[in-house]
Formats: sequence, C-alpha cells, structure tokens
Amino acid sequence: MPAHAKTTGSTHAEATKRGRGRPANTNAPQKRMMIEDIAEYRSLKARGAPQVDITAAINSETRKIIQHFGWMDPLRAVSPVTPTEASDHPPNELEQKRRDAVYKKVRAEVRKVWRENLSAKPSEVVDKSSTAIAELIKLFARKPRHKQLYKVWAASRARPDLEAEVDKRHAAKMQQSALTTNTTPRVATWNEVASEWYHMASKKEKKATRKERKRMYRRDKKAWELSASAMPDSPEEAIDFMEASQGFLSDLMHFFANRASGIAVMFLSGPDGARLISEGVCNVSERPKLLYTEVNPEDCEHFEHGLAKQTQILNADKNGDGDIESGNVEFEGINLEGEGVNAGNGDSYVEDEADDDNEETDRLEFLMLHPPAQQEAQATRSHRSSDASTYDPLSIQLDAETNIYEPNSDDDPPFANLVDDITPTPNACMATYFAFDAGKNYTQSTMDAIEYTRLFRAILPKVLPHKPWLEESNTVNFLRSVPNKLGDRIGAQLACDLSMAYLNFEASKLDEFPLDMKTVKTSDGSDAIPPPDYVAGLQSRSFTSRWNGRAGKGEFRTPAKLDADINIRLPHQWALLQPKERLDEQGRICRTADVDMSWKKALAPGIDGARLLVVTALVWVWNLRDEERSQWSYLAIDMIQVLRILCHQDSLLGTRDSTAAIRRNEGAVPEGRKRSAREWKKSAKLRELEGTI
Repeated sequence: MPAHAKTTGSTHAEATKRGRGRPANTNAPQKRMMIEDIAEYRSLKARGAPQVDITAAINSETRKIIQHFGWMDPLRAVSPVTPTEASDHPPNELEQKRRDAVYKKVRAEVRKVWRENLSAKPSEVVDKSSTAIAELIKLFARKPRHKQLYKVWAASRARPDLEAEVDKRHAAKMQQSALTTNTTPRVATWNEVASEWYHMASKKEKKATRKERKRMYRRDKKAWELSASAMPDSPEEAIDFMEASQGFLSDLMHFFANRASGIAVMFLSGPDGARLISEGVCNVSERPKLLYTEVNPEDCEHFEHGLAKQTQILNADKNGDGDIESGNVEFEGINLEGEGVNAGNGDSYVEDEADDDNEETDRLEFLMLHPPAQQEAQATRSHRSSDASTYDPLSIQLDAETNIYEPNSDDDPPFANLVDDITPTPNACMATYFAFDAGKNYTQSTMDAIEYTRLFRAILPKVLPHKPWLEESNTVNFLRSVPNKLGDRIGAQLACDLSMAYLNFEASKLDEFPLDMKTVKTSDGSDAIPPPDYVAGLQSRSFTSRWNGRAGKGEFRTPAKLDADINIRLPHQWALLQPKERLDEQGRICRTADVDMSWKKALAPGIDGARLLVVTALVWVWNLRDEERSQWSYLAIDMIQVLRILCHQDSLLGTRDSTAAIRRNEGAVPEGRKRSAREWKKSAKLRELEGTI
C-alpha cells in the first residue's frame, strides 16, 4: 500500500472492517423490528385473509418504521429520531417526491422480510446440523419445475383422438425418413401434435390447465421442501423416505469412496424389517469393482440381522407396539431366531441372505428380510469369472455336466415345498418371481465394447441372410448400441450377454412362431396382472426396436413408453411362459432351467417371438430404478440360460428332416402363418461386415 494511502490515527478494527459484498439493505435494528411485528402477517396468511388486509398490515409496519427512524434513511439509520427532529410544516413538492420514494422502498423491504420469514418459528430452536443436512438433501433432490402446459392439458384426461393423430403423423414421417438415415422419434411427433391441439383449445380449457399446473407445482414443491426435514408419522412414511433417498445415498457413497480412496458402505435399517444398503468402491483402472458385500457377505448379513433386531426393538418402544421377546424378532409375520449361527451345523439355518444382483459397480438395494426357508434354500453367490477368453457366444456354451442345467436331485427338496405358506411382499424390491438364487451358478462375461463389437460382427452374417426383418425392425442397430448405450450402468455386462444369447437363438434352425401372451384370470374374470402393454406394442411391425423412455407412476402411458410397472408385468409374463415343472404353487420360478424341459412353442425366434421379450428387457435396464436391480438381474440371467438351452436342444436334434430343410431353403413358413412378400438382399452394411471378417 502506498504511503499516501495509509490512514493516520488509530481506528478500531471492528469499526473499519466490513464483510465482503454489497451491504445489506436493512440494518439489524430495523430488521429486528420487522420480525417482531410479523405475527399479524402470519395470522392473515394462515387464515387466507384478502389481499387488502395484508396490504394494510404492511403499510402500517412501514409507517411505524419511518416514524421511529425518520425520513432521511429509515432502513439504515443508526439511531431513532427525537420528537424535536420531526417538523410539523408540510414538505414542498421535491421533498414529497423524495418521501414517496422512501416510503415505497421501506414498504418493499418490509414485504420481502416478512415473506422470507413467513414459515420460520421464532420460538423454535432448530439444530444447525439437522438444518444443514436437510439443505444438503435438497441439493441432491430434484427440484420440481413447472410442467409444460400442453403436457398438463394432454394428461388431464384420456385423449384417444390425439393418440390417433400422433400415430398417423408419425407413420407419415417414418415413410419420409425411410430414404434417409435420420428418423424422428414418436415423442417428438407427440409433442408437436399436443402443442398444436392445446393452442386450438378453448379459453376455458387453457385457464383450467394453467390453474392445474400451478396446483401441481405448489403440491410438488411443498412435498419437496418437506421431504428432507419432515418427521415420519407412520412406519409407511419412514419406508417411503428410505425409498426416495436411494439416489442421494448412492451418489453419496460413491463420492466418499472415491474421495477417501477406499470403500463406503451404509446400512440403514427401518421399521417392519425394511433395509437400505448403499455401497461405493473407488475407481481403479483396469480392475473390476468388487463390492464389500460380495467380498464379505457373511459378516455383512450378521451385521444386518443384528441391526434389524435392534431397530425393531426401538420401533416397538417408540410406537408402543408391545413387548418383544429377547430371543425372537418378528418381521412381516415371520419369526427370525435371534441366536447366532453355528458354523457347519446343518440343523440351524444361516442368517438372512440378501438378494444379489450380480453387479460390478455401486449397488443400492431396498430389501425386506427373507423368511427362514429362503435362508436355508439360498447359498452364497459364487465368484464371477474374469476370464474373457472362456466366453464365446458364437458357439453355445452349455456343459451338460454342470449343475446349471441339471434337474434337482432327490436329495434336495424343491424350493416350493419350503415356502408354501409364504407370499411375496409386494413392497419388497426383491426378485419376487424367483424363489431361488438365479445367479448362483451363472458365470458372467467380462467383454468390453470392443470385444462385443467383434462378436457382433461375427454373428451378424449368420443371421441376416435368413432374417431380413432384423434390419427392417431396427433390431440390428438396437443390439449393436447396447454397450455404448448402457456404458457403465448397472447390468451392462448382463445386457451384452443377453444380446449375444438372443442373436445365437435367432441364428438357430428353430421355426419362427409369434409370442402367445398368457394371462391369469381372477374370480371376476379380469386379468390379475395384465401383460406388458409395451410388448403388445412391439408386435406391430411399424413399431421398431428403440431405446424408449418409461412412463412415470400415475402418468398416462403412450405407446412409445415402457410400462411404469414393467418390473412386475415382465417377470410375471416370463414366469407364465415357463414349463410347469419350473414353477411352485404360487407361480414363482423355483428351479433352474435344464435341457430336459420343454418350452414347446412358448418361446420361439421371429420378429413377433422372443424379440419382444428381449427388447423390452433391454429397454427396462435402460430405465432401471435402483430398487429393481435384483429383479432385472435375475430375469436377464434366466433369459440367457433359457435361450442357450433352447439353442442346445436344437443342436442335439442333429440334422433336420428334409421337410424343414426345404422349408428353410425355399423360404417357406410354418403352417398357419402368412408368408412374407419381402425378399432379402445383402445390404451395404452386411457386405462391409463380410469383407472385414
């Protein structure tokens, strides 16, 4: 600092030093006075008083501040004015204009301070740490936004005429884009039509739509603000909060694991046996992620079970549900013994075993405690093989000697006999339609995107000459983009395995048959669980294989959106297509598939065959929710094994009969199906692929 710039004399540090930034509009005494008089404003807002009364209260507070601190600078005055300072003679015109400006400024500041402190409770002492955590959760939570008016208008009620117009325009656009590589997604056409129709709607409809949008925004924002700090009034609310916190906790564990260069695990136990497990592992180049629950599953299960017992005791004391015996803890009507596990003792079942979803990256599960029967029936998951050279999708890898495809021995009772009296918990995000560990003996591949592309190019020339519809339905491009589309997402490796298993299935000599969707009727004749609507939409040849979005809960589903409850419908439909010997009395899959089983014509190749299920499963993993990871992993593994078995069964038949050979060579189709008028020609892509192999 130059010598001439230095101040002379001694000044107090606190009197000269000021915080960085623009000074506040209001000094502390003035703001304290405003907050002290906020009770009237809160009372008016609470009872929904008219705006005239609220304005009068603000004007009264404004006059009070000006009378106390004067007209010179009432918001920043250091001391109040004395009666002698106030003049009784009327001001001139210029002074009156200045006072009007001062009055407006003070009035605006009063309104702002009161609005900012409307919801605050001065008598309540809030813990700073709790407030900080609540604000942190708000940062991670998705803040609600105003929805677009035409979307609110279109979703206000069912509009079949709108959907028909969208289908008509989209079909015309698809015909125009057939000659080009650019294709317009259906959602773009829907937005265009819905926007046009909304602008043509009546003024009454538009006014109602605007009111509904404001109402929806206020409701969403209020729920968003209360979600972080509101205390649960019931066990159901606590469980709902656990479900809503999954994304936040998953990101948090991943962040701390990377910043701490280690492992982060969170065990969250709630009422009614609800558990939330969040894990994160730091990134290590050229090394697959291995979660701690996969490395040390037994200790994690012991800790989880002890945590669940203590949580149950705390909730019983909190809610006054009664006494709980020290030896037993009851979850969902199921008693789990509280004693330890004796290693090697076959008479005592092991601790509760969580569903495994066979993932290599961060995992977050929302699980419910398993019944004791499942504890005895399930075993620890085997380690995944990391040898990529052992995986060759071109030759179906089935070993008749392995126990993956062998039927259960007589020494091992069927799982269905162990769980006759147990019904799946609908709220539990576990593999509800699988009554066994589907991934126990499954060896997952470790191929990367480059290896997948190489294998994809190798299998394509074996399939396309006989099935041109794979290109026409965009299935080739859809499957080619699987590794790039999913990237590092959960289930990417399983999705690649499923894609290769399906292509080998289409390359087999099995006849094509359409998929026969099955349903289970209730006593009143309605469908207990209807088939997925998205699968039914794929049966239309104009509906190509694409990475579509997923309808939200309670949202009106368009044909281009995946079912909101696809996690229930698709596994249920898959279970209905399985042989009866695989199912237990509750319709769950309780056995691994083996070569001695027969699927008959339930699963067959073709554009209307297994493609519908495989494409839907891949679109599901693209829109996968955290709590659905085990469900999708179990379903994908079972699909892969069944498709490989069907190919293996076809190879065991040896040489096909001459009729089937002539049918294939001459392009004949199975009896009862209409012959396609399409002729297959080698495309430029196929010729290029054949030249690179």
